[in-house]
Amino acid sequence: MAYYNRAQTYAAQKKYELAIDDFTRAISLDQRFVQALVFRGLLCFKAGRFDAALQDFDRLLALDSTDVAALIYKGDTYRAQGNWKAPLRHTTAR
Repeated sequence: MAYYNRAQTYAAQKKYELAIDDFTRAISLDQRFVQALVFRGLLCFKAGRFDAALQDFDRLLALDSTDVAALIYKGDTYRAQGNWKAPLRHTTAR
C-alpha cells in the first residue's frame, strides 16, 4: 500500500513517470490491485503511452468484463490513437 500511496502523491504533483513506476511496484505485489491498474492505465494514457494503457485496461477487463470505466477508458485510448473503429468492436453486443 505504501507504493500506491506514494504513486498517488506523485500523480497529484504531475510526476507521472514516478507515479507509473510506483503503481507498477504496487501491482507487482498484488496482480489484482484494481485501483492501481486503473490509475496506471490513466497515467500511461496521459503520458501518451497508449499501448501500455490498453494493456492495463485489458487486464482490468480480464478481472471484470463488465467494468464500464475500463471499457470507456479503452475506447478513449483507441480514439486518441486515431482508431475510431476499435471502440465499436469492443462495445457492440455479441
